[in-house]
Amino acid sequence: MYYFRKFSQWIAFMSLLAGTTIMGLQAQNLTYNRFLNWSSNTWSPPGILTNNFKFDTTNPASYDISFSLTTNNLDLRTAANPSPFVTNQNDGGLGNNALLMSFNAPNNNTNTTFAAVTFEFNYTNINSIVGVSNVSFQIYDIDNGGTFQDRLFNISGTNNAGQVIYANLSAVTSAPSFSITGSGAIDNQVLGTNAAPNQGTGAFAGSLQVDFGTNVMVGIYFIYGPGPAGPVDPGNQSISLGPIYYYIEPIPEPGTVNLLGLALMAVLFGWFLKRRPPAPEKQCLK
Repeated sequence: MYYFRKFSQWIAFMSLLAGTTIMGLQAQNLTYNRFLNWSSNTWSPPGILTNNFKFDTTNPASYDISFSLTTNNLDLRTAANPSPFVTNQNDGGLGNNALLMSFNAPNNNTNTTFAAVTFEFNYTNINSIVGVSNVSFQIYDIDNGGTFQDRLFNISGTNNAGQVIYANLSAVTSAPSFSITGSGAIDNQVLGTNAAPNQGTGAFAGSLQVDFGTNVMVGIYFIYGPGPAGPVDPGNQSISLGPIYYYIEPIPEPGTVNLLGLALMAVLFGWFLKRRPPAPEKQCLK
């Protein structure tokens, strides 16, 4: 009976310790939200087509996200600044800064006139998994202004297995200034259908939500250009990229696992010292 009682006590205590240890390890593996905020990160100098951003102090890499823009048969520009640049000119109704990309296309040939936008994540988590998950962002001011029609297509990315993942696309409001076809598919496309304001609450109409779900992504890609319903010689047109949200796995605090191991060893040693039964005469008294 004595041994059974001692063994039961030991099992109960070890279960409690194991549960605490597992909870501690799980807490270290929880994912935390990160985002590229254009209100605290700028595109400098305006007009360059590649840029790296470092804002996450938990990431030991030299940069967190790298951007590149390539153009085909068009000039990225605005009246006041070379494009791209950070401004609240197209704020998606939120009043915040965003990365504005503006151009003047010489024609509306959607196959030969476009700008390709690529950004890549430079992360490796504590399980040696490259990439980030739950990537989402909004693209602002997608519309049809009469002198132009916005078109976005091939909104996709590459996961950490090298597979192409096509984004889930949705409008922010029930009355958007664009149409969506092929959400989550290879033939996805967004076309401006009517005008939307650049700022204020009405600007929500031009905002597209882009979501890659729980896929672990290493890079994102989309193409922007004039739509087929625009004039043969379109006027200036622009869109803006809002904050980019994603999840990472944090690096555990140094020594956390070692301290848990020492605690477990101390408990085992204490049990070993006390494992002998009482003297026979004391057992008889019981």
